[in-house]
Amino acid sequence: MECAPPRIAVTGAHDRPTGLWQASEAYLRAIEDAGGSHFAIQAPPEMDGAAGLLLTGGGDVAPQRYGRPVHPALGPVDEERDELELALVAKAMERNLPMLAICRGMQVLVVACGGSLWQDLPSELPHSVGHGRGAGRSAGRSERASHAVTLPPGTLAAKACGATRFEVNSSHHQAAQMIGGGLVISGWAPDGIIEAVELAGQPFVLGVQWHPEEMLERAEQARIFSSFITAARG
Repeated sequence: MECAPPRIAVTGAHDRPTGLWQASEAYLRAIEDAGGSHFAIQAPPEMDGAAGLLLTGGGDVAPQRYGRPVHPALGPVDEERDELELALVAKAMERNLPMLAICRGMQVLVVACGGSLWQDLPSELPHSVGHGRGAGRSAGRSERASHAVTLPPGTLAAKACGATRFEVNSSHHQAAQMIGGGLVISGWAPDGIIEAVELAGQPFVLGVQWHPEEMLERAEQARIFSSFITAARG
């Protein structure tokens, strides 16, 4: 008898007309291609029906969530989304559920574990290699590589990707600054910006700063989702 696909809770942006949290199609397609199913999670109690949690990209995390004053270059924040996603991370950790956190999602994971963020890389770290909004994205919205990442051998990140160095896209102006709460840094850009984190002692809690859902034609990017879905199967 064939097992049902693992059901993944997926976060998303607030759709104001409906009042619902909705994820973009690219994330959902990536889950389906990897053999999972998905639902747009609206509240922490819905985690009880999930086999895993996918934290998606989006706007900036409010700096008061990690005890910092507002930087002048801070982008738009959605404090309702911050509150929801931080609660979802706590709920997933209680249940030891697999988690994949992408771009903003990785930043939420870092903050949930007691870490902090660079609020604006161009002004706070002007030496950085151009991670900013739209870096690595062509006018036609197709994704292309922007810079390399290096993952230490033996880390969850390297095992999930099946590689230790490859090119990634980039579309962020915030990044992890300090981590805590059992998180381990498991990937860097050439400029030293943290590109991947994972949670020690958990079977699959992985954060990546790039957007693998937009580069599924690359084997290592598709493997991130297949590794996540495999973990969600238990």
